[in-house]
Amino acid sequence: MSQTLNASEMLNVNAFRGRPAQITLKDVTKSFGKSVVALKDLNVEIRQGEFVAFLGASGCGKSTALRTIA
Repeated sequence: MSQTLNASEMLNVNAFRGRPAQITLKDVTKSFGKSVVALKDLNVEIRQGEFVAFLGASGCGKSTALRTIA
């Protein structure tokens, strides 16, 4: 069961106590201006305890994806 947190809950560490850590991105697209698409339909699910690395060529969107998560 998924639960959505509002902005104030996201900033409150106590709101996450007792919940499994998880990051989910669904159909994320990020553009810079009208001509540069950095991410298109990105889907990632990272569950508690998983170790994940983003690998790829220069300019492929690794840093943009990580900034989206942060």
